[in-house]
Amino acid sequence: MSVQERRSMVSSDERLSLRQQCILLGLCRSTFYYTPATESEDNLKIMELLDNQYFETPFYGQRRLQAWLQTQGYKGNIKRLRRLMNMVRWRTIFPQMRTTHSDPKAYKYPYLLKGLDINHCNQVWELDISYIPM
Repeated sequence: MSVQERRSMVSSDERLSLRQQCILLGLCRSTFYYTPATESEDNLKIMELLDNQYFETPFYGQRRLQAWLQTQGYKGNIKRLRRLMNMVRWRTIFPQMRTTHSDPKAYKYPYLLKGLDINHCNQVWELDISYIPM
C-alpha cells in the first residue's frame, strides 16, 4: 500500500489513538502530520517567466537571466534563480568543444610498429617535438 492510502486510513474518531493507528499501519507520525510546502506566488510567476523565456533564448546563462529578470521587475539573488532554474529543468545550450573528433578527409598515418617484435635496446627510437614552438 502507498503512503497516501495508509494516511487516508487513519481517523481521529476511532478507539485507538493516532499514535497506535500509525504504528499498526507502519506509518511514521511525522509522515501523517506532514503537509508539503508550496512555492510562493512570486516564485511561481518567475518560473512561468523562465519557462516562456527558455523557448526564446535557450542560450541564456544564470547571470544573463538574472539581469533579464531585473528588467522585468523581479529581484533575487543567483542562488534563488539557480534553484528555480533546476525546478523548471533549464539546461543552457552552448557550443561545446569538439577536441576528440578527427577530420575524415585528413590523412591518417599508419602505425608502423604494429606487429613488430621489439626485443632488444635501440631497436626502436621515438622523438617528441611538441616542446618546439612553431
